[in-house]
Amino acid sequence: MESDNAGVLFEAGEIAKKINSHQVGFVNAVLQKCFEKNKEEIDVQIPEDKKDGILNSYPQWFVNKLKN
Repeated sequence: MESDNAGVLFEAGEIAKKINSHQVGFVNAVLQKCFEKNKEEIDVQIPEDKKDGILNSYPQWFVNKLKN
């Protein structure tokens, strides 16, 4: 899971605790499923040579420099 997604899950869990502490697991499961499905869709749409830069939010020239 990406770090941004982990932050979203944590914050959603904190909000869910304030509303109804018994639903935290449900909220967590639904969001994880959404992130998982979203990642599958992203994998299909992003060209392979640009995927690392886009998924990690780095400029492509920087990713290329790190790979070489």
